[in-house]
Amino acid sequence: MYESYSRQALPERKYRELLGSAICVFNSNNSFIIENVLRYDTDNKYEWYQLIDKTSGELAKPIKETITKN
Repeated sequence: MYESYSRQALPERKYRELLGSAICVFNSNNSFIIENVLRYDTDNKYEWYQLIDKTSGELAKPIKETITKN
């Protein structure tokens, strides 16, 4: 399938809508976790800029040291 904005072959529109929705939800969940890490970081060990660049798996340590600890 082609769209007017791209000559690249693309998956079905419904699939792209679902994929886009999944990415938005995933991003929202990660942002929520980062907000909570910062809220419970009493030692001010973490900064938003530092956390936003981490993959989800790399957030495990900050989560253990802040949210889980409290």
